[in-house]
Amino acid sequence: MLPGLARSTTGAPEKRQFREPRWGGIVKGVAICSQPLAAQAGAEVMRRGGNAVDAAVSVAATLCVVDPANCGFAGYGGYMIIQSPGEGEAWTVDFNTSVPEGFRADHLARASRCGVFANGPLSVAMPAVPRGLEQAHRRFGSRSFSELLAPAIDAAERGFAIDRNLAKAIRWATRRSAAPEPEWARIFCPGGTPLREDDVLVQQDLANTLRGYAGSPETIYAQAPFAHLWNHLALRTHDSWWYDRLASTVSVKRAEAVESGDMLVYGPTPHESGFGIFKTALAYYLEESAAPAGRTGSSLDLAAFIGGLRLAWRERAAEYAETEPVTRHTSHFCVLDPDGMLVSCTFTHGPLWFGSGVVVPGTGLLLNCGLNLARYSWRRNTWVAVNNMTPVVAIADRGARYAIGAPGGSRIPAIVLKTTIESVLGGLPISTSIARPRISISPDGALECERDAGIEGSTRELTAEDFYGPASAIHVDDEAGGIDVGMDPRCASATAWV
Repeated sequence: MLPGLARSTTGAPEKRQFREPRWGGIVKGVAICSQPLAAQAGAEVMRRGGNAVDAAVSVAATLCVVDPANCGFAGYGGYMIIQSPGEGEAWTVDFNTSVPEGFRADHLARASRCGVFANGPLSVAMPAVPRGLEQAHRRFGSRSFSELLAPAIDAAERGFAIDRNLAKAIRWATRRSAAPEPEWARIFCPGGTPLREDDVLVQQDLANTLRGYAGSPETIYAQAPFAHLWNHLALRTHDSWWYDRLASTVSVKRAEAVESGDMLVYGPTPHESGFGIFKTALAYYLEESAAPAGRTGSSLDLAAFIGGLRLAWRERAAEYAETEPVTRHTSHFCVLDPDGMLVSCTFTHGPLWFGSGVVVPGTGLLLNCGLNLARYSWRRNTWVAVNNMTPVVAIADRGARYAIGAPGGSRIPAIVLKTTIESVLGGLPISTSIARPRISISPDGALECERDAGIEGSTRELTAEDFYGPASAIHVDDEAGGIDVGMDPRCASATAWV
């Protein structure tokens, strides 16, 4: 159990005073994500005495400002996995969105399209990010919520220089439909010209919304910005009944676990997340591999790796009416605090850059396109928000612990699985594993790999453009006190040390 948490009768953690840390091997903490400002926000929180969850809330909120193409305050949602040294379990803050009651397969038929995905107001799912961050802080945080939101508010109000990735996403978004949404265009294409690299993006309306949220996070859905959101969507879609049924179902619970002889891996709800793909593929690998990585160093049994992923995707296809096509636009980050608490968090806007492309006037709220991920479950006879996010925390022998995750749509489970096999089981440095050529299986069973993988017969050749952001990982050795940070050389990423 996490330090300072007692187990309640309902299975959820109850907050109490933190005990003195029992772990003294590490004297540093680190935050790693796609954006320097967000990483620095998390590190600064830890310098002032905040724990890894405090830092994670600050990182996530700042990413919602500085990485608006991939995540947002009115985003789809995601998962945060939390684990501390010496504890035999981990926790999941599950802020995956939910599919509203009464959803029908034909609901999205009236929506505008961007490729295979629904676009615009009809694609919006319940924004779960605000409640997710509030719940993470309420259960595990130690600093004031307003302190944690300050860097995000500052970045929105003062502005920040647009990087190459955001400039590219803005150019793409101007072409996603015949005419961009007016409020989106006002922010990202002032005067009709798309903002470019090194231009300064100021989001004053968003700063005001975040300031209200920082002051009263527990009532955010009843506050004016979100009431305005529901009214705006109802007027745009003529579906006022629909938005009455949007509900937040954020929960804090014990993380799902996969155990082998040499390791324990924690992750989110498997039936809704990519952790289900990961679990099935890992179990197959451990059963079928002629030479498991735990006994042969960092080698990967390619046949078992591919076979496990293909089996996992077949099982998902059997459960849901359709599997998700390759999507993009997700954020992942990892945090380690000086007391050894690890956080692995992945969250998203949905399958399109800038989500639905809709910004609610006067609020700065850029809405997700999460209803694209609604899938009908034959097994459960209901609609479920199904995604591929796979943030994990793994514990190996000899006091080694890992936080691992990635963006990349349907390629996420393969990225996380390969790093887990090579590093957690095989002992390869995570920085080396993340840099190695990637191998993946698509939902339709096709073999995908980067050119340098040297695999004959691959159906698709992957490039850096196919991963949509950096994977990241942290390896901490509780006994020796060492830290290995895994940074993805394919995409820009940033670390900030305490």
